[in-house]
Amino acid sequence: QQAAAATARDPKFALGHYVAGMARYVNGDYHQALTSFESAAAAEPTWVMAQAAIGAAQAAVGNRPAALAAWARLRAGTMKHVNPIAYAVLATALGEIDTALQWLQRAVNDHDLWAAFLHIDPFFAVLATDPRFPVSRTQAS
Repeated sequence: QQAAAATARDPKFALGHYVAGMARYVNGDYHQALTSFESAAAAEPTWVMAQAAIGAAQAAVGNRPAALAAWARLRAGTMKHVNPIAYAVLATALGEIDTALQWLQRAVNDHDLWAAFLHIDPFFAVLATDPRFPVSRTQAS
């Protein structure tokens, strides 16, 4: 609700759209999450996490071709820097668990800021039972 209020005041507030999308994603409202993530990307077109979230939501609604297209855009290097977490988000959504875990480990090894939140990130909830999942806060920070 707070994110919705914030984006109503400032429609270009990309983080607000992203947070609203995450809340919707967690609640299983993938179509509305997709809309929020698309709004985040429209407000900040070079934000790779918004682009990755769009791909994850596309996969969640059953649009695998669109999710694969998002993967291809990230891999094409059309964005300045692609965070390893972004690759992991999409790989997880596409069911590429080994690939996702490799990207997550790279994020941890690189001391990526996002890696500190892996244990609470809803995109990675399906990986929580995998013994290779880097959940240690010490390891991530």
